[in-house]
Amino acid sequence: LDVMQFGALPSDGVDNAAALAKAFSVCGLGKIPLTAPKGVFEYSGTLDIDYPELKFSGASMMLTVFKCTAAGVAGAALGARPNRNEFSINQWLEHFTIEGNPLTTILFQYRLNYSSLSNINVREASEFAGVAYSFEGSVSCVMYKLNCGYNMNEMTNFPWRGMQFTTDPADGRRASNNLIIEPQIDHLSGDGIVLIAADNNSFVGGAAQANAGINFVVQANCHTTSARDMGFEHAQATGQEDCFINGVDSKIINCYGTEGFVFGSASERTLLQGGRWHNVTAADTALYPIIDGVSYNWYPAAGPG
Repeated sequence: LDVMQFGALPSDGVDNAAALAKAFSVCGLGKIPLTAPKGVFEYSGTLDIDYPELKFSGASMMLTVFKCTAAGVAGAALGARPNRNEFSINQWLEHFTIEGNPLTTILFQYRLNYSSLSNINVREASEFAGVAYSFEGSVSCVMYKLNCGYNMNEMTNFPWRGMQFTTDPADGRRASNNLIIEPQIDHLSGDGIVLIAADNNSFVGGAAQANAGINFVVQANCHTTSARDMGFEHAQATGQEDCFINGVDSKIINCYGTEGFVFGSASERTLLQGGRWHNVTAADTALYPIIDGVSYNWYPAAGPG
């Protein structure tokens, strides 16, 4: 079924909140694949996609746009409709954009497990508190080509943070065992990718770059994070770190940055292998930092060139 069959219209000034809610509810509860054509579908409130086993596909990442006109959270799947005991699992979401506004606090809030998220773009949120993607207790999801940044969007309001991985406030479950492939997070007003309470998450390819804060952060007590073949460069030599690792058993392999890599004060057994960095520093209390085959990359004061 198509969202337009439920009355949704890609027209300026039309509030599609009721039509979209009905479309996702009928197809989500009925286990019916749902699609949306090219167009901008405006709506008020939060787009509720919290339906386990929902299969939704837009026309393409940039052509199907859900535009939130209200403050707060733009789109959410909060795991409130469990289909496996207390867990909500098995979604398939792909090929669409969620657009917020200056009062948006979270563009895409997600707590489901064992799901596939592919070719999703988000844009426009509060530059002081807006989060592009908030994964809260999500377990064993595959996330492919999730985007938020100027490289693919002409944004006016750049979110404060790109991705965060943290706990589900309902039960304290940590974001764990997720595979994130080719994310693109760039030019945001704060940090790029931040792991807050997360374990055994793997990042492969893509980039977190040119953000005003730190491009890639692993906070204390996060375990076995890995990042491979990623770019963490800033737009120019700013003095801000590209990568700050404060977790346990982290592995950063064949990545690069134009500024610095930091082993934080609580980091333990962090491996930095291969790749190219402007400089590498370790706090006095960092335990067993490992540096293997890293190239040094020097840029003059005028910036990379």
